[in-house]
Amino acid sequence: MQSAFDIAQEVIDSCTFPVPQRRLDSFTSTPEPRRSGFFLPVLVAQAREINRANPLLNLHPDILLRIFQALSSRRRAILASTCFALHDFASRRGEVWSSGMSTALGSLPTIKRLIDRSIPAPVELTVDLNWVLDPSDPDTAAHLDLISTTLPRLAHLSVVIDDRMSQWMNWFPPPSSIPRLPKPVLRSADWSALCCVLAAAEEAPILCSLTLEYNGMTDFETFTSTTSLPPLREDIFACGAPLLRSCSLRGICLPLQPCLAFSNVTTLSYQPKPAVLDVPQILSCIDSLPKLETLCMLVSDIVDAGDDSIGRRLSLSPKSMLKNLRVDGLLGNANAEALLAFLYRLGPLQQLAFNTPHPLLVVQDYAWHVERVALGVHMCEIYARIDCPPIPATLTRIRLAHPLGNIRLHDNSPNAQWFTHLTTLTIHEFYWPRRHRTAFTTAPVLKSLCIVLASCYDTRYAMQRRRSDGSLFVFQRSGLRWSCPALETVHFSYALSTRCSYHLHPDELCCCRSTLTVSLREVALFVRRGLDVPRLRSLRLSGVEVVDVDAAFWVAYVQKELADEIDVSSRTCHGPAYINEDAWYYRTLESIFSSP
Repeated sequence: MQSAFDIAQEVIDSCTFPVPQRRLDSFTSTPEPRRSGFFLPVLVAQAREINRANPLLNLHPDILLRIFQALSSRRRAILASTCFALHDFASRRGEVWSSGMSTALGSLPTIKRLIDRSIPAPVELTVDLNWVLDPSDPDTAAHLDLISTTLPRLAHLSVVIDDRMSQWMNWFPPPSSIPRLPKPVLRSADWSALCCVLAAAEEAPILCSLTLEYNGMTDFETFTSTTSLPPLREDIFACGAPLLRSCSLRGICLPLQPCLAFSNVTTLSYQPKPAVLDVPQILSCIDSLPKLETLCMLVSDIVDAGDDSIGRRLSLSPKSMLKNLRVDGLLGNANAEALLAFLYRLGPLQQLAFNTPHPLLVVQDYAWHVERVALGVHMCEIYARIDCPPIPATLTRIRLAHPLGNIRLHDNSPNAQWFTHLTTLTIHEFYWPRRHRTAFTTAPVLKSLCIVLASCYDTRYAMQRRRSDGSLFVFQRSGLRWSCPALETVHFSYALSTRCSYHLHPDELCCCRSTLTVSLREVALFVRRGLDVPRLRSLRLSGVEVVDVDAAFWVAYVQKELADEIDVSSRTCHGPAYINEDAWYYRTLESIFSSP
């Protein structure tokens, strides 16, 4: 039986006939749009036929609502126009139009009409401001007024400030014969104008998520920026945002003083510019967020003053609720000692994730004291999230960050205590030890192991979709036999990448746009030879297709010799050690059917 997602995807893919693409302005102009003269006779017949056979109409209203919300505003209008029943549904449900609104995709009058159409549903709004904020400019003033007037209904607010001209000049510098104009930058006074709007606005009674992003000119090597902004004011939202739980700051610093609007924040994605981890400052910021549980940081360097002015060792307050930490960046062994000191100041954590393409031996000293560890799961996104143009040179740099030699997580004398407390491990295949290297020591309580398979975006093979025999990088280097006496589940996970820069090439050349092919024979041999474990409860492969000619034989072999059950699915399922990634990543059409 087809799932709701499969039915929805088929319907959306099948809607390729020429539907009348009525302007979004006219669709939202009146509560009951005119229908007379809307369809041509041929299209009327097509719409009636789809109206009788459209599987979307048989779905639960909540699932149909999620399908609408996963589309852009313009595509929602087109989908709603394919038949009268869907049009009536979209007209009655304000939630259809309340999410995904962005000033970059529509004019301000259109956005305002969508906001009115969505009453009384909470609103999700993205405001893209000009690269130079001029409060006297009518367009800028209108954007700021939109934030101020809509704030009481906002559940999710994103404010993006982009130095578009600066970045364009940086990517494509003019010839030397052409005089270069001064690069415009955001002025502190203009940034203060936005802060004043946020401070003078009413309380944000239902605001759950806040994103403030400043994309200035960036040094691609050090993550440093030639422009910097003053920190946020501590009185934003009139100090009232009781439901604010998730906050993402990129290129913008936290307030210097405790901010009441952030007093209930539990998840923080923090990427200041420059991306230098000032240990005393970040410890002070964490202490100022009393309910913070999950912290994600982009780090290029670490500065640690050590003791305070009277010689006391700085550390987190005992009342801190920080449980999960994710560190991304270009950190290497030169920063290991400072990072290790920072980790010990944080105290015990429940989940820890490192995503750095360079060796980081600090993992051997700290990470294994945590129950749930993720290593390198998102390391290809480190480059995608900085202000780099998607050029082949950038991809080459990513591939060279993973040489044939393994990324060392340990020295030649492993500590037997490393894996004492480890119960869940999610590890990128590039981090798996190569053969003839010192093996992992016994993990006595490890119950769940997830190996994340690389896409062509972060693999050395780049354009190569898959090997003809289905072999993968981790299977070519599996000379390790790791003792895990309590291991119950092994999961190989592959996720489609939306960041692949080879989008101009045919889909069949790139595994980022399709499932990854895997040899079940190699999976079975990897478990048999690479892991010293009792019989597994479950062996799972997600996001992959099996290419063995004798696949049935290997399925029977796994069930007889290795695991009680085997599950192979083309649908991606992430490992258990992923740390609250939905807090700072966009949701895909596929993920809208997962539990909120």
